[in-house]
Amino acid sequence: MSKKSFAAQITALILRFKFKRPRSASVAKLTKQFEKQKLRGEQPYVIPKKIKFHCNVCKSVFRGMDIYTLTGSAATDLTVLYFSGSGYVHGPMKYHWIMCDRIAKQCNAKIILPIYPLAPFHSYRDLYEVMVPMYNKYVADNPDERIIFMGDSAGGGLALAFYEYAIERGLRLPEKVVAVSPWVDIATDNSEIKKLARKDPMIVQHCAQLWGRLWADGGDVSDFMLSPIHYANTEKLTNVHIIAGTDGILFPDIKLFFDKIKNNPGCTFTVGPRMNHDYPLYPSVIPEVRKEQKHIMDLITH
Repeated sequence: MSKKSFAAQITALILRFKFKRPRSASVAKLTKQFEKQKLRGEQPYVIPKKIKFHCNVCKSVFRGMDIYTLTGSAATDLTVLYFSGSGYVHGPMKYHWIMCDRIAKQCNAKIILPIYPLAPFHSYRDLYEVMVPMYNKYVADNPDERIIFMGDSAGGGLALAFYEYAIERGLRLPEKVVAVSPWVDIATDNSEIKKLARKDPMIVQHCAQLWGRLWADGGDVSDFMLSPIHYANTEKLTNVHIIAGTDGILFPDIKLFFDKIKNNPGCTFTVGPRMNHDYPLYPSVIPEVRKEQKHIMDLITH
């Protein structure tokens, strides 16, 4: 296995320190925090401060859902519908915006970034209720657009689930799907997870399981709309490109998911040896990240 760069090692240490408190929180403490959050009420999303955009950004609203559109300097027929991650409990973070800004600029693409409904105020049902008509309207208004679904972590799982939903419901299909460290099974109960617990500086199994229960809100976690790994017709999935690091606790399920589609046309799996969850969204000063970001840009433009 290749050696992990010094920059990647330092980044992992920083992430471990940054996520120290949420990693150490018990289920009872986290549950109490979400209960307090619900009492305070749902707050409007605000873009993180100190982000320097290199593309044009505009905001619209569809049935109460904020949608941000990032565009490059030239006209384009390429649209990336980006589903941000963060466990279905947080809106886009700084690194999501930086990644979307980079894609818009370098790929000359239009990025559609919906601020979709989140737990604990909403469930996956609310998301599909607003995302499906929003997507149908967009493709009806832009019939000649090339469309790519993309997402990371929870958003990567959602990109795959929405693709599966589109197949089953006869919606316009994307040209391809790019999923970074996708959360493909929100049960997060794979027996291999414990072996990776110490290596993953970001996600703790019991935290993810709580987020999953909040998002499902009583729904069956084996429903493909929640956990795309359980989709019954995986032979229909084509041009799916997955990128994931081996040191993330979601990796075992990601590998199981890809094993189901590896022989389908156009499907690829790029593995980051010793890399952490969501590593392609880390700063590009890290050699492994810089290489993977170039790969992602190539996937989007070709």
